[in-house]
Amino acid sequence: MFIPPPPADPNPPAQSSPTIDDLVAYVHDCLNKGSQPEEIRKHLIALDYPPELANEVVHRVLTMLALNAGVAPPPAPIPSGGKKKKGKKKGAAAVVSNQSISLYRQEKVLLDQLGRRNMLFGGMWFVGGLIVTLGTMAMVSEGGGRFVIAWGAVIWGAIQFIRGKTQVNAAQQMR
Repeated sequence: MFIPPPPADPNPPAQSSPTIDDLVAYVHDCLNKGSQPEEIRKHLIALDYPPELANEVVHRVLTMLALNAGVAPPPAPIPSGGKKKKGKKKGAAAVVSNQSISLYRQEKVLLDQLGRRNMLFGGMWFVGGLIVTLGTMAMVSEGGGRFVIAWGAVIWGAIQFIRGKTQVNAAQQMR
């Protein structure tokens, strides 16, 4: 017996736009994969997000990562619609440019610190897994029995080390 499909809805539900939390998660993933903060900002702006929102989301994630790593967070993003002083166009542009360069340098330092931290902890997991594996193998070789292969610690350590190395390389490539 044939049952026809239901009629198409004349008013399909509109797709909801991503929330701030979705954007924060996206930026966090991009940073973890080695993307540079400026590239992420440009990509968000290319996706038709306002520049102020792109700056705020990237800054929020960088601040969160800095606080988790125990380093000083970067300063607040510079508002693009700030007050202009009469006759000071060149000076005001220089101040904004200097602040942008300062923020960019701090992001570079932060990314480098996070990468080195990931390399340190990744190396510790890797070496710890090798010590457990080789230590239990040495104990078993004398009298026989079972030994532990700490493959999870070794693999996780290698992944975290490589992720950290990628972040350090990305920080070094920032101008």
